[in-house]
Amino acid sequence: YDAPRCIRCHTRYCNTECQHQHWLAGHKKKCKKITNAGGAEAHHASKILAKATAAAEEKTKVPVGAKCYLCGKGENIVRDCLCEYRQKTRTKGFAHVACLIRRAHNGNQRGESWERYLKCGLCESLFYGQVRLALAAASYVKFSSEAEERGGYCQTRALSLLGRALAYTDGSQVQRVEDAKAALPILESCLAT
Repeated sequence: YDAPRCIRCHTRYCNTECQHQHWLAGHKKKCKKITNAGGAEAHHASKILAKATAAAEEKTKVPVGAKCYLCGKGENIVRDCLCEYRQKTRTKGFAHVACLIRRAHNGNQRGESWERYLKCGLCESLFYGQVRLALAAASYVKFSSEAEERGGYCQTRALSLLGRALAYTDGSQVQRVEDAKAALPILESCLAT
């Protein structure tokens, strides 16, 4: 694929005219952020991750005494699984999004299943909503730059998780469209390589 791209951040363009227009429209200001994030794909996935984490934290009603089952702390915790019903208690199954991401990344490095990005470690039900989206975006941030590792398997798998999470995230149809538009550059760049 011989499309022109930014020398610094490697953002791809359809032609040199498009690249020039994008530069004039403000790419110069964003280029360093994109580069520091690990490329356009990781940059956009990081934005989806931050937005999903904030939405999950805002939405979650945490009962008194609930703590993260991974680190034991109780601030800014979330739950988007079935622990409340399967554990038969209102205070089980809460965790920090960052703790869930760390757990999933560590499991993947040890060669364990990708299930850690999808399922709760306590009740083993699938995550849903913003937590599912945050974990999928985190997987893509981690693996977007590792296209060559295992023949691109990790990047492709992470992209699949992100696509499915965007499709099933609860919220308004408008929000889903916005999230899908934000993920479009990720999909296009992967298809182009």
